[in-house]
Amino acid sequence: MAEAKIKIGKKGDKDKVDQKKIGKGKKPSQRDVEGQYQYWSAVSCWNCWSVNEAVIDTQQYLGYWCWQCGAYFEV
Repeated sequence: MAEAKIKIGKKGDKDKVDQKKIGKGKKPSQRDVEGQYQYWSAVSCWNCWSVNEAVIDTQQYLGYWCWQCGAYFEV
């Protein structure tokens, strides 16, 4: 059985971040492959605990909007 690794997102201050640097988390899909440079990871929303898929790369996004409740979180 595969092991699920989920990071916990932290509450962030969206007013301190460039709005172009905020992505939207997406509902998880079945996928087993992670890339090396930019990769998708599972991140749990601090507000509703829904699992979001998010790109882990600070050059692309600094924070995310939860797909379920819309709360802002940082990875």
